[in-house]
Amino acid sequence: MLSSSLEDYIEAIAVLAGDSGYVHASTISEYLSVKKSSVTAALKNLKKHNLIVYQPYKPIKLTLLGQERAIEILQRHTVLRDFFVHVLQIEMEQANLAACKIEHAIGADITEKLVDFVRDFKKREIYMRHRGRNFCNHCGVHKGRCRLSDAECSKMMKISHIHGDEAYIRRLSCMGILCGKRIAILRRHGKRGAMLIQAGDSKFAMDAGLYDTIEVEEEQ
Repeated sequence: MLSSSLEDYIEAIAVLAGDSGYVHASTISEYLSVKKSSVTAALKNLKKHNLIVYQPYKPIKLTLLGQERAIEILQRHTVLRDFFVHVLQIEMEQANLAACKIEHAIGADITEKLVDFVRDFKKREIYMRHRGRNFCNHCGVHKGRCRLSDAECSKMMKISHIHGDEAYIRRLSCMGILCGKRIAILRRHGKRGAMLIQAGDSKFAMDAGLYDTIEVEEEQ
């Protein structure tokens, strides 16, 4: 079992890695506000667990196992943040800070229950927002578009519509999710589980309650 500190490093690598999937140790040091010697020690530990590809003075990359672990960690953060924002009505910045402090203390069983709760809560919100609106009767999505969840992995798409009220759309914009933004699914975690998403230069986990509200279309 990884310590909360090592989980922070995995999360940082997942967030900071660019299109190539690589990130430099100095970037991790700056992002986490820790000494380079501490980063080196953590990277050696992560390599022992087969979670990263690492050689001294070379960029770092998550292994497939590391990517799966990163999705789990990011999902815990996402579901906690969404619980604070959507259920408790806490501001996004404060919710993110709280999620960072709590995410390492809960196990998979609690995370799963929170995922189900927040997903059901969002579905009720979405239903109430869009009851009576003019959607395609077959799939609930405007023609020429698809839900983000139905998009192909690694295919860059453009966000064409976000279902939600002004406050909901504003919250998503704080995460870098807004109409016209380029977005892609990097990795899926189960059929309806969290997905690792790239929106612009940012990477984060997104659950079904969120990605079901986003419509995308191919870039022209």
